[in-house]
Amino acid sequence: MKTDSKVSTEEYSKAIREMIAHEDDLLNNRMNWLLAVQGLLFTALKSAQDNPPFVYILITFGFLIAVSSMVAFIASDRAISNLLGYWDEHLGAAKQNWRDYPPVFAAAVHDRFFMRLDSLLSPRKILPWAFALGWIVILIFQLKG
Repeated sequence: MKTDSKVSTEEYSKAIREMIAHEDDLLNNRMNWLLAVQGLLFTALKSAQDNPPFVYILITFGFLIAVSSMVAFIASDRAISNLLGYWDEHLGAAKQNWRDYPPVFAAAVHDRFFMRLDSLLSPRKILPWAFALGWIVILIFQLKG
């Protein structure tokens, strides 16, 4: 980041908030998409029980979509982390303190316990793994007959 920015801290904080809000909207859309697609695939799986090749195709798609969602959620977390880092750099270069401004991110970023919980238990962390594991279990049962 260029630290000799001509943008005021107020304008910079507004831009960072808007970018975080956009990233949050993307995250929400990705979560809704994951849930909708997985639901449709599980429904299709029930309908396709008499057609083993189709069942394996559904299992493959379900697993790949879960893994793809994991990657997208990780990218979103990193994007927000980068934006918060840019905000910190800007404040440091301007010799200002984040406490002097409204938060650019509503999460308790300074609460270490909450951040650890969020990194382990949030739906964006658990659901892709749960769906991927679910598809693996279904595959195992399918292979055992």
